[in-house]
Amino acid sequence: MLTDAAVAFAVSRIIFYSVAIIAIFTIPEYTGDDYTPRDFETHPLIDASMRWDAGWYVDIARDGYEWDGEGEASVAFFPLFPMLLKAALVVIPDSFLYLFAVLLNHAIFFVALLPVWLYAYRFGGRPVAQRTLLFLCLFPTGFFFNAVYTESLFLLVSATALLALHRSNYLVAGAAGFLTSLTRPSGVLLGLPFLIQLWRDRTDDWRASVVRGWPIVLIPTGLFVYMGYLWYAFGRPLAFVEVQDAWGHVQMLPTTAIIDSFRYLMETETRDVFFVMGAVNTFLTVWALVMAFVIIRSDSLGSSFALGAIMMPLVAGVESMPVVSMARYVLILFPLFIPLAIWARNWSIHSLILAAFLPTHVMLLALFVRWYWVV
Repeated sequence: MLTDAAVAFAVSRIIFYSVAIIAIFTIPEYTGDDYTPRDFETHPLIDASMRWDAGWYVDIARDGYEWDGEGEASVAFFPLFPMLLKAALVVIPDSFLYLFAVLLNHAIFFVALLPVWLYAYRFGGRPVAQRTLLFLCLFPTGFFFNAVYTESLFLLVSATALLALHRSNYLVAGAAGFLTSLTRPSGVLLGLPFLIQLWRDRTDDWRASVVRGWPIVLIPTGLFVYMGYLWYAFGRPLAFVEVQDAWGHVQMLPTTAIIDSFRYLMETETRDVFFVMGAVNTFLTVWALVMAFVIIRSDSLGSSFALGAIMMPLVAGVESMPVVSMARYVLILFPLFIPLAIWARNWSIHSLILAAFLPTHVMLLALFVRWYWVV
């Protein structure tokens, strides 16, 4: 397990930094009028991980949450990851914060690969577990595990929770679920597989079921803790929802989001990075939905969590980009990669998956490093 995790980790880091170095020397940084890249004033290889949301997390660690009720604000970002960064500032100087954030994220990702390996091992032994890690790392948006984002942390705590549920360890699942909902709002969706497993383990003694299942209350508690803080600090417990308007998020049906995204691809005449990301987000959203239904019988726990996690952002898409960031959101739904790993016993299928994943991964990574619209 450790060896397989170390190999997958090393492959992902080698690809990230190799592509980053080449991109820095060969691709000009974005200079368009749509936005202004932030200058973190740090080493280029550290800076390569500091894109987009990363700035919000380090700012929260430094200055805490701020919100005046208008515009984009840090309250949109959940607190567990910036809390870890904030704790580090007690013992490290502020000038080392970016480096620490990158190293912390590396460490979290490596540890996250362990419960993913154990989870996948249940479905086909070591070969399937190995390939699951490989495909997860080489997924078109897998480089976000290298960025100072919450992808690695969410993967760690959600994989721990789902693995614990498969083992009927409800206390560990509830505790990990608490941390998951303190990382992202979609963490509360772990309640779905929790209820499924609790139903499987049901007995005629309802008191025993209550004793066994009480840790489910821990799962939404992470969300409630953050809402309590927002109520105390700003008087608005749903500030993280209200602030989404500043990014252009509107309520819509998931089907509307997907149909509108395909319509955008067919109607737009501009073939730029925005179009490319729209295509990637759209097709990977459909891929994730298909895979979630594929595993509904073999892994109902993973399927229920994945379906919920796919639907949640789709009901609050951006009107002009209904599936924005969906390629990143589905990245952390690791149960979806297990059937790929099973099918990849056939070398032709294995090669086809790599041929689809790796070139897209490299292209998007190079654009991400140079501040193009890869979010």
